[in-house]
Amino acid sequence: RLISDVYFNMSKVAENNPKLYGEACEALWACTSSVSPQYGRIIGPAVGGIALAQRLGEAAGLKSGHTQVIDEGHVFVRQHFDYDEGLIMVDDTLTTGRTFRKLQKAALAVNPGVLFAPFVLVMCDRSPVEGCISERVICLIRPVFKTWVDGRNPHTDDGHEIVPPIAAAKLNWNKIAPTSMR
Repeated sequence: RLISDVYFNMSKVAENNPKLYGEACEALWACTSSVSPQYGRIIGPAVGGIALAQRLGEAAGLKSGHTQVIDEGHVFVRQHFDYDEGLIMVDDTLTTGRTFRKLQKAALAVNPGVLFAPFVLVMCDRSPVEGCISERVICLIRPVFKTWVDGRNPHTDDGHEIVPPIAAAKLNWNKIAPTSMR
């Protein structure tokens, strides 16, 4: 498992500062000005992609959809995609690309013939390696940070963590975010 010194949760920005979130969504959509109009729906994964898919759908005048997590997998519930509408995948953060692969798999389970945009939209690209997904990544934030494996912390003399990393960071936001961000 990789550990880093950066955590990003755009759904908390949406919850606590909707005006800033709306401005960020409009700025992200503006980055797609050269996109072909052949795409008819924006989809995002539960949790971080739900609000983003809805807000970008509103900004673009497109339908939106999102997955739910059921038994550790992403599935679309009560949603159907037409063969010709084309899907744009979005998420708040890109780290390993695994969530996008699950999102794509869930969409293909609904409609095996659906087409995907050759790009994804993310608020924050914190992937440690370029090319972790095959689609082009369009993002607003690309932070500078370090990643390391457990036991090789570059910030400590012996490589060990000063405090244990917080597992399930999204579920433990109140433990890692400054009070001003909550």
